[in-house]
Amino acid sequence: IDEVTTTAFIQLGNGGVIQPAQDHACDECSHKQQFSAGEQYLDPDDYDPVTMCVVDGIVMSPTHCAHDGCQSPLANARGEAFCEYHHQVWGNRCWVGECHIASVVGTRACIQHQREWTQYQESHSRANLAGV
Repeated sequence: IDEVTTTAFIQLGNGGVIQPAQDHACDECSHKQQFSAGEQYLDPDDYDPVTMCVVDGIVMSPTHCAHDGCQSPLANARGEAFCEYHHQVWGNRCWVGECHIASVVGTRACIQHQREWTQYQESHSRANLAGV
């Protein structure tokens, strides 16, 4: 993948930055933060505006472990949050808040947090994120 990215950046020139897209913002590609049903209490004015970003379609950041202070590469950059070590330690535990109970098979939440997990899944589905 490094070779493909390097070749693409060489072809694009300018370190892979597409000059007309840099620092562009308009009403069609920039808007206030929008929240899912369970987050309606949050104030959009407390957040930076959401802006579009042109990416290479191969890798989006961050690609390091989500465990506090760990900078190791992800075990799997397509949906994984932890490095190999932290995946072994935390991968089968509940990811909701500070809960560390074992998760229900096929989910990332314990039995107590299945409602939150379902809400998260629904609010982050492709259809919901696409505005369908």
